[in-house]
Amino acid sequence: MGRNKHIKKCNECEFTAPSLRKLKNHKKIQHAPDDFYEEQAFDKLLYSKIWRLRAVQDPLEGLKVYKSKIRNTLMDYMREQDTETKWYLGVLVKMVKLDKEGEIMETIHHMFQSSPRIQIAMYDFDDNYGNAVEEIQDRITDFDEKGSRWVLNNVDNISINIAGYDPTLYQEEDSEEMIYYY
Repeated sequence: MGRNKHIKKCNECEFTAPSLRKLKNHKKIQHAPDDFYEEQAFDKLLYSKIWRLRAVQDPLEGLKVYKSKIRNTLMDYMREQDTETKWYLGVLVKMVKLDKEGEIMETIHHMFQSSPRIQIAMYDFDDNYGNAVEEIQDRITDFDEKGSRWVLNNVDNISINIAGYDPTLYQEEDSEEMIYYY
């Protein structure tokens, strides 16, 4: 009766285990250590976490795989800073231009980003994340449809860029005038 009372859940996928030992074993086998770096400014008021990817050719697949890591990063930031956030996603891709024989003529690295999202609590993260991914997909499609002949070669990195957000900074002084802080 009480055997499944303490089921452990992986925070990177849907796996569940009856013991901490089995969960640690799962994480060691299924989830390789991340290759990432962080950037911050103003006592972490502005924060970015960038994951380097290897052998990923589809930006949408990369965003799907890293969704839980991005969720955990955002949740940790909100907990640590004790604030709401504005965040956006970035996907840096390597694109190539091929000649008639299929040889690479040129290479560029291009960043596709979503618009900033306001995250007051984590309950609507999935909707915000889905909208951000869809926006990046639309931007990649728009870029491709312009006929530039650039071909997506692989995904270099995926990033989340976060800023602390305080909606109370914009309060009405009078009914006619707003105070803005820059």
